[in-house]
Amino acid sequence: MLFELSPEQEKMIPVYREKWQKIALSTDAIDRQQAREAVENGYIIVGKKVPEIVFVDSPLAASQILIERLDEHQIKWSVLGRLSAILTVEIYETIPKNIITKLSQNLGFYIESWYMELERDINQKLQFKIQQKVNISIASRVWTSRCSWYDFCISVLEFYHSDSLWTALNAIVSNCGLVFAFEDFCIICDRPRELNFDRDGELSANGKPAIEFADNYAIYAYQGRILPEKYSNFKITSNKQRLEWFLDENDPSYKTILAASTGFLIEEIKSEQIDMIKNYYKKWSDLAFSTTPIEFDRAIDAIENIYVWLDLQKPKFIFCKSPKEIVKNLESMNPSSIIPFSEEEIFSNLINQIDCQLNDFKGATIFDQEKCFIIKEKCFIIENRIEFLHENVWDEFDSIPYREIISEIMSILIESLAQGGYLEFCISVLNCVHESKAWKLYQDLAIECSSWIFPFKDICLVCDRPRILSFDSEDRLHAEGKPAIQFADGFSIYAYHGVILPEKYGKLSPSQWRSQWILSEENAELRRALIQGIGYAKICQELQAVEIDTWQEYSLLKIDLEIDIKLEEKPLNEEEWDGEEFTEEPIYLLKMICPSTGHIHALRVPPNINSAREAITWVNWDIDPEEFSVQT
Repeated sequence: MLFELSPEQEKMIPVYREKWQKIALSTDAIDRQQAREAVENGYIIVGKKVPEIVFVDSPLAASQILIERLDEHQIKWSVLGRLSAILTVEIYETIPKNIITKLSQNLGFYIESWYMELERDINQKLQFKIQQKVNISIASRVWTSRCSWYDFCISVLEFYHSDSLWTALNAIVSNCGLVFAFEDFCIICDRPRELNFDRDGELSANGKPAIEFADNYAIYAYQGRILPEKYSNFKITSNKQRLEWFLDENDPSYKTILAASTGFLIEEIKSEQIDMIKNYYKKWSDLAFSTTPIEFDRAIDAIENIYVWLDLQKPKFIFCKSPKEIVKNLESMNPSSIIPFSEEEIFSNLINQIDCQLNDFKGATIFDQEKCFIIKEKCFIIENRIEFLHENVWDEFDSIPYREIISEIMSILIESLAQGGYLEFCISVLNCVHESKAWKLYQDLAIECSSWIFPFKDICLVCDRPRILSFDSEDRLHAEGKPAIQFADGFSIYAYHGVILPEKYGKLSPSQWRSQWILSEENAELRRALIQGIGYAKICQELQAVEIDTWQEYSLLKIDLEIDIKLEEKPLNEEEWDGEEFTEEPIYLLKMICPSTGHIHALRVPPNINSAREAITWVNWDIDPEEFSVQT
């Protein structure tokens, strides 16, 4: 048995690699008679009847035939697979693993990229009809590389093999272009007549197709990236022309190529630039949550300019003091008027222009991921805050006409507005190339209207900003004894640390809340808010907690009231977990009376605690109270 390759054998590796790579990349037209004889012989060798053989000029033509015949033929069987499988078993049984590894590293060659692009392009052109039923696994993509193995092992290492099998496989791969071989029919495709690569082995051609077949089916590419035919003269086009392409192109992948070729990519972000990001996000956050009344004349100009930009007629404007008036107007509108248009047509392209300049030619981030995350993270935070604000506003209405359309419009507006700080930072600090008109429209809309507009084809509803917007330190809607949100007509929403309250609770300060409300409140979220606002000390007094145990100045109390609490983690036995984030527990409290002030303090403890001393230990992170030299 052979355990090592001799120097003479190793010298032959590149010879066989180049031999089969040349076959794989050949653009010579096939001899159809030789191809037919090779395929017929292959079927006979594996014990199958000679199939119907169809010749085509391109894999696109082959795929169109397959779509028509898929339901009539068995498509899972492949003559090439059968031939190769038997040869692989024969040869692998006699090759030591160290030689297999060496041959894998040195004998194989990478030719898959252009086959993969063919498959992708064909599937797109045929609307993925072929992919749903059969994966277009083009023969030469795999078999030429495998044949370099077989040929080397058989011709140089003289391994045992079935000569008829190898002769048949060799003939098919050498004499055919692309082969689709099935049980009772076989499609043989001619080789491409054009196949062009750059120095890095990537598909690339200037002013002509990178791949072209005899029936003119073609694919254009530049440095490995597939392009539309309109960019076929990509390399010799002026930078000015490519800049125009870059600004007009909507597809992010093409836009990235255009950015790379024109030198627009941002390859470095300095620390001092990173430090400036917070200023831009602060500016746009303040704008998003502004309570400054809208100046309607300026708002009309900002919105009309967008309609004009989109070649639409200027709409009729209806101004509303609050979302309540928006809903009222929607209820009276004719359904034929509810035809939305999307400012995303402008702003998605603007955002893509910036995004593509932060990506390298292959689409990966040039600078480190941490900096990229810092730049983007605030967008998501602002977007979530705006979404939460709108959700709470519109959830106040039992029904909203055309709710799905309204939700889609709001979603686009919110996402756009949340990107403002990111866009201005990239444009002002990183000097990113952008469409100045679109950026001006974006800024004007955000500044004059924020996210309170509802544009349709013929009509546009504009809602004034709220007069009051109040948040807690964690940016949750919050106000005590007054609205957290209030509009000019008095439409108000009350909230306590992010929990929306009915007016009967919200109009009172938490110091005026009564513990008895907890007993009658059916909503679990509201009960938790009431408990948080009232405080356990007051609840102990007003609900007459039962004393279970005492230890020195501490008392363990129980209130006969089961309250939902948030689970810190899922139960260990997930089969018993119903997916809810809350579970019901009775209230157990550890009460302490301060010796100096007489104030009552109370902390909630788990309901499985049976003594005051045990409760103190739990509160003190499992340290027994007697281990403390000073008790507080």
